[in-house]
Amino acid sequence: MALDLLHAAARRVFKKGDKVGKHSPPETLHALRSAVKRLRYTADALEDVAPRDLVLWLKQTAEIQDLLGTYNDARVMESQLTGWIDTAPGRKLRRKTVLAVGGLLGVQERRARDARKSFRRLWREFAKEKWRRRLVPEPEESPEAGA
Repeated sequence: MALDLLHAAARRVFKKGDKVGKHSPPETLHALRSAVKRLRYTADALEDVAPRDLVLWLKQTAEIQDLLGTYNDARVMESQLTGWIDTAPGRKLRRKTVLAVGGLLGVQERRARDARKSFRRLWREFAKEKWRRRLVPEPEESPEAGA
């Protein structure tokens, strides 16, 4: 029963993660980040009953969650800066300030792009078939299969 929770959380992560493409909207990555967070919490809660190597591997989801957090933070900052510049007071800003905001937008764009690139590499490692088989067993397979 307890491992069923882990399998369900993993199934959601793989389903959401497999949908992430090069041009997926930020909301898709944010939804994946939330699912990864739930998977981590589930793994932490089941640490005493799940196979040790599986729990240790699942704890590595922190890196995925951090990367997705970096991506989300950068996109939110871009939105905030753009929104500020697009207001009536923002349109009255001095040239130096507008240039500085443009520089900040460039930094945030680079952070988001780098995080997304790193995510693709990390996802390939995370979503390897051997872990999928262990985390999301086939219906006729025992949840302990491959342990």
